[in-house]
Amino acid sequence: MIDYCLKPNKWGVFKERLKEQNRIFDSIRAEHLELIQKLEESTAQLEELQRKIPLKKEEIDRLESKIEELKLVQRDLKDRRSVKLQLPLSPVELTPSNRSFSNTDEIRSSSLTLEDVFDYSKCSISSRFSVYVYELSNLNDHGKALQSRFMESPYRTSNSSTACLYIYITNEVVEVENLDYFGKSGKNHIIITYGDVKHVQDSRPAVLVAQHLGKGQVGELDQELFLKTDDLVDFNDIEGLLPEKITYFLSYQIGEDSLSSDLQNQLKNLAASGKASMDDILIDLICTSTENGLCGDASSRRSIQKQSTFTLLFYDQPSFSTRLFECLNFGSVPVIIKSGRRKYRLPFDDYIDWRLVLFTVSEARLPELHFILRSFELEDILEMKRKGRFYLENYLVNSKVLASTILTYIRHKLLIPGREATTMSLEKFEPTNTYSAPSVRPVYDDEFLGPVEPEYNSVAYNHNFTAITMYSSALWNYYPSQIHSAPEFITVTPPLPSEIEFNEHLNTGMRPIAPGSGLTYSQSLGGNRKREQFTAVIQTYNRDSVLNVTLADLNRLPYLNKVIVVWNNIDRSPESLIWPKLHCPIVFVKPKQNSLNNRFMPLDEIKTEAVLMLDDDIELKQHEIIFAFKSVWRENRDRLVGFPARYHCRYDDQQLYYNSNHTCQYSLILTGAAFIHKEYLRMYDETMPELIKDKIDEWMNCEDLAMNFLIAHLTRKPPIKVTNKWTLRCPTCEDSLFKHENHYNRRHDCLRLFTKVFGYNPLLFTQFRADSVLFKTRVPAEHSKCFRYV
Repeated sequence: MIDYCLKPNKWGVFKERLKEQNRIFDSIRAEHLELIQKLEESTAQLEELQRKIPLKKEEIDRLESKIEELKLVQRDLKDRRSVKLQLPLSPVELTPSNRSFSNTDEIRSSSLTLEDVFDYSKCSISSRFSVYVYELSNLNDHGKALQSRFMESPYRTSNSSTACLYIYITNEVVEVENLDYFGKSGKNHIIITYGDVKHVQDSRPAVLVAQHLGKGQVGELDQELFLKTDDLVDFNDIEGLLPEKITYFLSYQIGEDSLSSDLQNQLKNLAASGKASMDDILIDLICTSTENGLCGDASSRRSIQKQSTFTLLFYDQPSFSTRLFECLNFGSVPVIIKSGRRKYRLPFDDYIDWRLVLFTVSEARLPELHFILRSFELEDILEMKRKGRFYLENYLVNSKVLASTILTYIRHKLLIPGREATTMSLEKFEPTNTYSAPSVRPVYDDEFLGPVEPEYNSVAYNHNFTAITMYSSALWNYYPSQIHSAPEFITVTPPLPSEIEFNEHLNTGMRPIAPGSGLTYSQSLGGNRKREQFTAVIQTYNRDSVLNVTLADLNRLPYLNKVIVVWNNIDRSPESLIWPKLHCPIVFVKPKQNSLNNRFMPLDEIKTEAVLMLDDDIELKQHEIIFAFKSVWRENRDRLVGFPARYHCRYDDQQLYYNSNHTCQYSLILTGAAFIHKEYLRMYDETMPELIKDKIDEWMNCEDLAMNFLIAHLTRKPPIKVTNKWTLRCPTCEDSLFKHENHYNRRHDCLRLFTKVFGYNPLLFTQFRADSVLFKTRVPAEHSKCFRYV
């Protein structure tokens, strides 16, 4: 308090003293205010530092995690066992085969092996299986079609001196020894004859392919095939899985005097057995025979067999290959009666498992045959019919398929890897006008999901020889499109034993999860497979702002290898626009036309097995994506794993309908938000019928349904839905295809059309949904869940 009663003294008058005290007071007040301001600033700084402490701790944890990850990468790179092998630059010189045959009697008495008919010195594994085709003009129409298909093969060469295989097609008697490259031995030759096989059997060793090989010795590689196939086959030419009418339980027709009297009596007893049990068994032994005991024409035989559950075949008859082909084509289950009178082989039976298609029984069991066949369950019969059509379409149906199958069969027998699988290379663009995408997620979505790693590609073409041996049965019988080239990846590789991650000599590439709950779970990829990443593929058209948001949402997403944008805007380029900069590359590819089929192109830019398919308007949380990849797809690599589920159904009118209502079972996953194996993209591109692709372009719809059909057809497994999301809406999108008035009607039409083309509806129902292990589970306070919300 200021004292106003001061008296003058030697130091000055009152006013001066008062003025000095006021100055001091102002100085102290200013200093006090300054200190208060500094206190407030310090408090704010302290609060800011306290706020940053957990963030910095989290950042330190992430850096430590990254350091540990880089140490593991360094360990993997130092491991000599992880070195990628390459083929030799030039063919390895092999020892020429010196086995020869002195005369035709020795040839006839020999069951020729692979080593007898091939000189391996012409077929080094690095030769890439060169094939030379003799060009002839005097062939029948079927021979010309088959020859042209061989000429179109990527393995064909015009340089006869470097060829591993020589193909000669004939329909008349010729001296094959006079062929330019037949030589003294005739090795490395395939002779395909439409005529009598007798005139070429003496020209062995050579691989023979004919409709009937007679009763002579059958070589290890000889094939008895139906060769008179049409060059093109429409899906309407092959009977569907479910017949319109079943008249006969079993049928068999043959011309008069083609069977022994004893055998005829047994067949008549078989028909009587059917009549006694009200099973209509058609046994016609006196029909009008046209060729080799075949009755009538193909049309009349079709009318009988498509109404027959089973059809008898005797393998010692000249018409065997024709009858087998027609059984598969007309939708009847072949029942082969073997007698031992002739050595025979089913087509490509080293690899094709014919037990899945037909039933073989000894002639001695003919009296018991009715009872045996009557025991077959409906699911067995339908699967045999389905598999029969599957083999027909992929290996036998026309000259194009037949030529590819013959070449692949020989190449696999010789243990030569195929050419690299087909990929698409399109005009591409990496954005240069970029802005930094925001990396701060909302508070509710800030959980640590895993390390943000450097780009790591899946190891491609690492099954070049095991694809021919170990996996040959799976590929030939379930994934036939993968046999004609060296598969980049394989969907059916087995998981590793769980203890391998603790073996320091074998754990290269493994990312084990330490014991514990959610915290340790999020730090590593885990699982029983080596580390891997996934590629996001986004298809877009005229929605730049929406795409921008979708891209930004992917920033710092763990395990993301690359983002590929399929730019369907043909008339403009993305180069002039500004795009977010992510932690991983963004590549725009520009197809030649705007098509929904572009979503499933096997692009050369995709370097991972796992592919995340996204629409440009899909809003997914990062934890949902990581859960779908890490916890579900990696354990179900052959399945379609995604978020929105749909189903097919029938109502009173018995028509097939597409339905998006909430239901307790589903059969479809929309590929606008789904994980898929890259090999399915190649299968879609190479094997999806053109009629289906054309309809997708015409209706601008249904490409997702087509992919669901394909995967279900190949695997006979339903898709897998993850999390509780049923519909993914985009509130900022002005236009979406599903909003169009005719959207659902077109999808009804698609299901019906695809069912006709595939011959049946392969979609399977499932009542299962995947959530993380500790979802909705109460855990102790010191523990955390795998994911907060899934």
